[in-house]
Amino acid sequence: LQSTSTLQNQFDFEYLVDRNNTYIKSFGTNHGWLVGEQIGNGAGSIVDKDTAHIPIFYTGTTNADMGGVTLSNLIKIAQNIDFGTLYIKPAFVFVDDDGHVKLQFEVDTSSALAYLYDVLCQQLGLSWNYESPSNNLGIYTNCAMHAAGDRAKYGCGPDGSGDGGFCPQMTLGYSVRFASEEHAAAYLDRSNNYVDYWRGLYPSGVAVGTDKFCPSGGCLGLFLNRYDLYSVFKPDLGGSWVEYNGMSMAPTISPAPTYVGGCDNVQNFHLDLCFRRKNAPKPT
Repeated sequence: LQSTSTLQNQFDFEYLVDRNNTYIKSFGTNHGWLVGEQIGNGAGSIVDKDTAHIPIFYTGTTNADMGGVTLSNLIKIAQNIDFGTLYIKPAFVFVDDDGHVKLQFEVDTSSALAYLYDVLCQQLGLSWNYESPSNNLGIYTNCAMHAAGDRAKYGCGPDGSGDGGFCPQMTLGYSVRFASEEHAAAYLDRSNNYVDYWRGLYPSGVAVGTDKFCPSGGCLGLFLNRYDLYSVFKPDLGGSWVEYNGMSMAPTISPAPTYVGGCDNVQNFHLDLCFRRKNAPKPT
């Protein structure tokens, strides 16, 4: 769950992108490289900020009336999970079956990251694995899904069974179209050379962060979407804070108010339309 430009400085993922179109000719989407797109890059049309994170768990809707879990309750659950410092270790760059370029990470079955992932599955519930989830708050969701393989007990890496498992991945680019198979092989070879360097630099993994963001490293982030980090949780029950624009409440992505009454209903104040209306800049 780390953003490469502002939330960590242990890895420079620029080494894994092809800004000069040496290997690629285009993308199947208009997002370009997710580690941040630049003006003048012909292969990607959207100039965008860094949205290349390492997702471990998708919570689904925050509308409890639609089977989800509210944002406030989700935060309560996360605040009560006693996970250790989260270490990450890059494994290799690959192209998946959909043509997306991804960086896979290694996770030991006994690591803090594997424990956190397993506990999230158990406490929030996955319909096909945990039909009877359990937590101290009695709050669950019917909409959660994991962002990797199956449960963390299977592991990913040399200590795992290699049969399924929790294998966190970071998407570098969607539907990357290479100039040829030879270009694709050359790109993967170059990228994995950098990954091998990182693996040698951090043989046991590393807890990422910066001097200003999670300085001790290894924090968990709760994102509202690919762009917006909302809450951050420190390991070892070290506390949490709201990161979203310095505010204590953020809009959710919804095309219209959920409850009857539109923006006049206080239950809808957190929705994007109502939030923009209430916080619109005053005319000058």
